[in-house]
Amino acid sequence: MCRGDGSNNQNTGIAIAFFVHLRALKEQGGDDILPVIFSDNYISLAPGESRVIKCTYSTKNADDTTPYFPTPAWNLDIAESNGDCGFEDGLPKE
Repeated sequence: MCRGDGSNNQNTGIAIAFFVHLRALKEQGGDDILPVIFSDNYISLAPGESRVIKCTYSTKNADDTTPYFPTPAWNLDIAESNGDCGFEDGLPKE
């Protein structure tokens, strides 16, 4: 079981990050890790705001790989990270 202390999800952009949807994938472009439990999801972050989100999943269900965490928001391009749930540098969609 992987249960981190949580990772800081920060909007360092100039626009609000509206309905940020956290996901955990087995690899970039891969299948979702299921089940995964986030302490919160579909969050909104104002510019400069941050929030710690914890996630719990079975490493067996992640195929013993380092998960990939895309963090799309309704109005922003996808921010992504490998190994934690970071959300940074949100820029408005054009």
